[in-house]
Amino acid sequence: MQKKGFSLIELLVVIAIIAILASIAIIQYNKYKVNAMYSNMEAQLQRAKAWAVSIVYQEGKFPNGTCAATVGTVKCYYDGSSIQIGPDGDLSIDAPFSATFTRNSTNEMCGTIIISCPADGCGGLKNHNNNGPAKLCVNTCGGEEIIREDTNLHGVVNGGCPLFTIENYEKGWFGLE
Repeated sequence: MQKKGFSLIELLVVIAIIAILASIAIIQYNKYKVNAMYSNMEAQLQRAKAWAVSIVYQEGKFPNGTCAATVGTVKCYYDGSSIQIGPDGDLSIDAPFSATFTRNSTNEMCGTIIISCPADGCGGLKNHNNNGPAKLCVNTCGGEEIIREDTNLHGVVNGGCPLFTIENYEKGWFGLE
């Protein structure tokens, strides 16, 4: 008389196939999360660049300071000497990001913008040493290149932002289209 049902081998094969498919799905999901966080960082950088240009046009100099959000969204404004956080600010930064603006010492209309995210707050996105915050940065007078400091997806392009050069400034490269 034959028994109805599955043998132990058949069940083990099915379980192994399900485990393989689950591991593939988890890996893809983690990559998706890191890509989404990276896209969010790039959006924060583009917003910060546009804001910095408006400050340059209004004040005649690049802003200095940091706008950091630890919870929710913060609004920052430039008071003519440094970046302040306040309800009437026109730059919005979403947690857990921070935007640091550094004015160039030889040309006050240029500077560097760094968007960073703490290593424990960005869904696995880390810097090129895999031990610190992930960063995106751009030099507003150094061309279009956005420097990525993470190894999870994009690899290390450079250890920091491109340097300001008089040649690039004279060409009119502000990296802001």
